[in-house]
Amino acid sequence: MVIGAITGLVGFGLFLTMILLADQVDNNKQADEDELQPVQSSEESIVMYALQHGAFSSRDAAAQYMNENPTLNLATIIPHNQLYYIWSIILPGKHEVSQDIPSFWKEVTLQNKCSQHPNLLEHFKNLSENNLLNINEFATKIPTEWAESLQKVAILSSDIGVWRVQLLGTDIETSGCIQYNF
Repeated sequence: MVIGAITGLVGFGLFLTMILLADQVDNNKQADEDELQPVQSSEESIVMYALQHGAFSSRDAAAQYMNENPTLNLATIIPHNQLYYIWSIILPGKHEVSQDIPSFWKEVTLQNKCSQHPNLLEHFKNLSENNLLNINEFATKIPTEWAESLQKVAILSSDIGVWRVQLLGTDIETSGCIQYNF
């Protein structure tokens, strides 16, 4: 029970740190750069499924909802078309989940928009395979700028779907290489 409480507190602290960092990034960007536009390219894409827990009109409202629901301590806020969505995992297919809060699966199309990381989409394809069982193998398949985020979230969760949603959140806040549409 003590370990659970400590894990919960560490997760909550990580969540607050991510929200503070996201707010700093948002303050430094122009409003147009804050939200990604829908994908309109003919480049290769992959389809995955995000477990969504709500759509909010502001980042603050989404963060407040996450604070009120401790099971969302590893979820990520995803901006899209002037709304802020809460996603807890991204998987290659829909799976039955049991949670205390309302959720549903949202189909998401992902595309790589960065020439400096031409294999980024391939990394997401690799993550959809069930053979990635440990963090060391997983870390060799992602860009180096994601390594710090991965190390933090891997301490709190062994779920690759959680890792994937956290890495997408990191990408949105940093390089914006992965474009998404739903």
